[in-house]
Amino acid sequence: MGLFGASLEKLSIYQWDEAAGSDVGAAFEVMFNPKSYVTRHGNSYLGNKKVPTPSDNSGGSDMSPESSQSSASFLGSKAESLELSLTFDGTGTTQYGLTSLFSGITSVKEQVLAFLSLCVNIDESTHMPNCLRVQWGIIDFRCRLKSNTITYNLFDKAGEPLRAEMSVVFEALPGATVTNLGAQELSSPDLTHTHMVTAGDTLPLLVKNIYGSSKYYLQIARINKLDNFRQLEPGQTLLFPPLEQSVRKQTSRK
Repeated sequence: MGLFGASLEKLSIYQWDEAAGSDVGAAFEVMFNPKSYVTRHGNSYLGNKKVPTPSDNSGGSDMSPESSQSSASFLGSKAESLELSLTFDGTGTTQYGLTSLFSGITSVKEQVLAFLSLCVNIDESTHMPNCLRVQWGIIDFRCRLKSNTITYNLFDKAGEPLRAEMSVVFEALPGATVTNLGAQELSSPDLTHTHMVTAGDTLPLLVKNIYGSSKYYLQIARINKLDNFRQLEPGQTLLFPPLEQSVRKQTSRK
């Protein structure tokens, strides 16, 4: 149970053993959940080439440039990627002006080194960076870190960093996908929305703003595993995935 009566799930990064199909060791848990994230999908094709077709006035025996069609060879789908920003803070104060109640808060330097040790450093046994599993909400992503960029933007009098923003890109392991939407049977073509809770937010109002009706708030509460939808915790990130048409129809009949 969270400070304000709701359970707050933190984005976590695990070392992943691909052969065993399981996590290894303790998770790296972020201090602040990201406000948003980007997933990228794509396909690869091999050029465009002209494929001649029979000319209308040739009796089917001649080919003409005017009757040719463009064709590209499909090579396959590109590896999915996940892009997000992480905040590392060593001031002991959250972005909401509250003094942190968590014990053992480490310096920004230590937090960054812990991330780099897990995600960037080369494993001596494999001579490659660790396989990872990023888990948060509908994200359950087996991947490796593709790139990261760190911006230090607050310092103490000695020049030690007190806050840093890190932009990271994770790229899928073979066959992996970013989200587990399929497991949750979310078949609508609508986009999945995320929202970071601020003071005064209510679940019915958020649901109404996204779906056009507040009547789906119980389904969204279950998807987000809320213990009490009336007590949303500031800083908590809620997921608003596509709802199946059957769910909307059943709810509309009530």
